[in-house]
Amino acid sequence: MTVGEFKELLKEEMAEAERQFAEAKVAYAADVEQQRPDLPAEDRSVGDMTVGELRALIREILEEERRRDYYIDEEGSLVFFSEEAYADYLDKQEGKLPSEVNAYFFDEQGWRCSYSDWEPTPEKARELDEARRQIAEGKVHRLEDVIKELGLEIGDV
Repeated sequence: MTVGEFKELLKEEMAEAERQFAEAKVAYAADVEQQRPDLPAEDRSVGDMTVGELRALIREILEEERRRDYYIDEEGSLVFFSEEAYADYLDKQEGKLPSEVNAYFFDEQGWRCSYSDWEPTPEKARELDEARRQIAEGKVHRLEDVIKELGLEIGDV
């Protein structure tokens, strides 16, 4: 069975389960209506929800959580919990360098980080491009050769 076939089978099974659930819900709702009419939406049981309503609720919760990808610290800076969220925010700040944006993120070790404004000079950009080309071609220097050329001892490294 291919992944595509499995997805289709799963969709069919979910549709059938949703249909059966809707039928059971109608019967259950009639019983609940007799016992507790006019319940506010927040007090409804999850079991009373359709699959579609449950999906919508999950989406709503996820959207609320995504809005919490950052907070404002006591100095007024935007603090992001991930580098990805920070980078996305910087991308939306057109024409501004990272130092002009009052924001930072915490890395995996808990360090406060922000991007640098540094842009390589044309000469340094050419050097970096040449180094990348050499690496792509497999022209790399062995560590032992570099240590020897620099006149270092192994203990110095």
